[in-house]
Amino acid sequence: MLFKKKKFLQNIIIFISVLFLFLAISSVMPLFVSSSSDGIAYSSKPINADASVYSSKYINSEVYDGVLYTVTFDDNGGQGGPGSIKLEYGEYLPNMQGSAPTRKDYEFKGYYEKADGSGRDYYKPDMTSAYHWYNNGNGTIYAKWESTVEQTSFTVTLDDTYPGGGRIRTIQAKYGNPMPGDLMPPSRPEYVFDGYYDESNNKYYYDNEMNSRSAWDMIQDYTLKAKWALPLKVKIDINGGQSDSETIDFVKDSKQNYTIAGYQRPPTREGYDFLGYYDSKDVPIQDATLILFKDEVSGYLRQNVPAFKESELKSIILYSRWNQLETNQKSWLSSIPKPIKVIAIVVVSLAALVGAGFLVRYLRNRNGGDDGFGGFGGHGGGGFGGNGGRGGNGGRGGNGGFGGHSGNGGYGNGVGGYGNGVGGYGNNGGYYGNNGQGGTNGSHGSQGGSHGSNSGQGGYGNNGGYYGNNR
Repeated sequence: MLFKKKKFLQNIIIFISVLFLFLAISSVMPLFVSSSSDGIAYSSKPINADASVYSSKYINSEVYDGVLYTVTFDDNGGQGGPGSIKLEYGEYLPNMQGSAPTRKDYEFKGYYEKADGSGRDYYKPDMTSAYHWYNNGNGTIYAKWESTVEQTSFTVTLDDTYPGGGRIRTIQAKYGNPMPGDLMPPSRPEYVFDGYYDESNNKYYYDNEMNSRSAWDMIQDYTLKAKWALPLKVKIDINGGQSDSETIDFVKDSKQNYTIAGYQRPPTREGYDFLGYYDSKDVPIQDATLILFKDEVSGYLRQNVPAFKESELKSIILYSRWNQLETNQKSWLSSIPKPIKVIAIVVVSLAALVGAGFLVRYLRNRNGGDDGFGGFGGHGGGGFGGNGGRGGNGGRGGNGGFGGHSGNGGYGNGVGGYGNGVGGYGNNGGYYGNNGQGGTNGSHGSQGGSHGSNSGQGGYGNNGGYYGNNR
């Protein structure tokens, strides 16, 4: 019966150890999974390997898969280019050797992100692809040209004065080249800047963000005027984020439609990635229409849909949509390499199993152990209260007491041990006692060790009772 109880207790301990191992492994699994506030799984890696471009974008396959975007080729003063193509988000632009545009007195240098030949190159001069399409919408790329004739520089005056303010500055423009870049746009209270243009023919040379819209084509010094426009302000719902404004400014283009004014930044929200301004905040994101998105190169908002009619803008609200990033609660754990985490789990689990083994051994010893290896009061040897305990058979130094087997004598009426015994910390016999054959009536025992079945060793003193004499 006792053996069955021991086995049952050992099985319980093993079960608890295995359960602890399972909990230890499952507790670290959430560290490798990210979540989305929209209920859509997002990858934890950037969508392109070039960390300098679009490094914070995340692929949402339910939004982008199967959607075709139009890429328009602007020949930028030349002619004969491909026109336009359609492709999916993240897809390489196709190779199109033999379709390069031409321009008199110029050499084609490829298609680039901006009209002044700066930004990302999308095509090389031989019209082989140079990059993926990572704009989540339609877009335009521009031919870059290099003059094959002597270039002459001219002084161009930029006049952005208005009643009560403004300034005048000059730049040097080379004939046939895009307008110089790295210039900040001017500003005017309650107005938005719409570019620099030629008042005589309404031709724009700069857009509202000071990107070149046309190459310099005048063989003379000249003055360009700033174009100012009253914006149409559209309400926004930042949906838990923070923004410098409660509206987004849109301005009229040459066709009397509205497009977003330049240099407007997206909202921010701690612990979230901005996905864009949509036409709804309640429907699943794959069913909503993306209106504005963040350009990862410039950091400003860009328009994802064609120009709006004025009536359309006056009737909509733009809603921020967010992707929740991994929580900061695991920030110190996330910095630990995965192999170290696995090793830690194994070490903790082994420690738990070893601890369980020691506990099983301790419980065995407590119950007397095997063949007289007594614990505190177990069978086969006296401890305190067991065979040979205080007042029981034997005494200190009895069977399994403080290291010995059965001993004659004890503190009370003790009957001798069940066999020959070896003392506690001394020689055979009692506590530092000698070998003997039971004891006389000791000072504290009514019966000494005389009733031992075999010769026994003393208890606490010499052989016999408590300080009894040898016999």
